[in-house]
Amino acid sequence: MKETIQELEQELRDRRQEEYERERIERLKKEQEFKEKHKVNTYWASDYAGLEAGDYSFYYGYEETFCPKHKNKNCEDYGCELREWCFVAKIKDKEVMRIPSSKLWFEYKEPMEMLLLGIGHYFSQTTCIKQGD
Repeated sequence: MKETIQELEQELRDRRQEEYERERIERLKKEQEFKEKHKVNTYWASDYAGLEAGDYSFYYGYEETFCPKHKNKNCEDYGCELREWCFVAKIKDKEVMRIPSSKLWFEYKEPMEMLLLGIGHYFSQTTCIKQGD
């Protein structure tokens, strides 16, 4: 039985899709193994970014805020114009640093850039023990 060109093309597309799926699953598996072995993870979207490294975690985005008007972190008044997103550093899930956007940088940048600025602030303000000391 002869196959039409359209059937052959469809079969080729199907095989390519199957191969793509196998490769994607293999990449995800390797990524998960790497994260578990090295205890490192990154995540980001248009309104947040984060890094987890061993006992340390760093986050910048909408889930962590500060409001000088309501004098609290994670202001619940979502209409509050003074509510600022924050950079937060934690060690073993204990918050050790919180910096509002306005103190991170003089103007807003994308969340990934704000995360990096926050990590820079963290390391510039903490004492790190160098290996070999």
